[in-house]
Amino acid sequence: ITDYLWQSNQVMEERDPFGGTGSTDTPIKQYIWGTYIDECIQLTSYTILGPQSLPAGAYYPLQDLLYRAVALTNSSGNIVEAYDTDAYGQTIIYTGPGPDYIWFTDDDAGSGFTYGANDMIFCGYRYDPETRLYYVRNRMFLTDTGGASVGRWLQRDPIGYAGGINLYEYVGGRVLEFLDPDGTSYCDDLNERIAEYQRDIEANITAAMVHTYQLLLTKGNWERAHLVAEIAGEDAEAALAKAALDVAKSIYDLFCDNPTGGCPIIIPDGSPSPVVDW
Repeated sequence: ITDYLWQSNQVMEERDPFGGTGSTDTPIKQYIWGTYIDECIQLTSYTILGPQSLPAGAYYPLQDLLYRAVALTNSSGNIVEAYDTDAYGQTIIYTGPGPDYIWFTDDDAGSGFTYGANDMIFCGYRYDPETRLYYVRNRMFLTDTGGASVGRWLQRDPIGYAGGINLYEYVGGRVLEFLDPDGTSYCDDLNERIAEYQRDIEANITAAMVHTYQLLLTKGNWERAHLVAEIAGEDAEAALAKAALDVAKSIYDLFCDNPTGGCPIIIPDGSPSPVVDW
């Protein structure tokens, strides 16, 4: 059994509740995080680490632009593990540089291990070697079944259909453009759009009011016709923004502000029931 101490969505420490060094609650690992939620910059182990039985001490994951760990170094700056991960989280773990003594070449020594000393390899997500699952806060990600590659979510999108009709999709399939660390960024975008629609409505109503006042002071037929057209256009823009606002608010209320944490579905007895996507 391991106890985990969390700060928000980041694990800060792992503890052994039964001790082992004379204490009843002993630290096993501690983590230091960078500016991004999945950017682990240091892990400190107080016991032997990983299947290689690396000695206790401080280790530093090296991550690429997708926050995938490509290597793990010790406090001397030497690589102790390297990783080759595909787009679906399948990982080959290397424990040595091979005969040429150069890491990241074709003769690196593969370990055959299914997990490493660093348990945050794929995109900085936390890996559980017993279940082969990555914990991604609101969902679990399965990389493989021990032989066959899977690479898919096991739970539905935590914001339901607000993120699109495919409940097992990630950022609408546009992974080169967007990040969604907690699975709810669509709701954040929706909030911004609601505020933008409200600003559009206010701006068009204000402009129509100004032009209406100018219309009262204008005597020329051409100028009056021009102002009438401006007012009609602004009223139409305000109406369109109001319609878009109503739709956005309905979606937000249904999927993003649901106190049950899930979206309503029909269970076998025909009654609606919330499904919590955690």
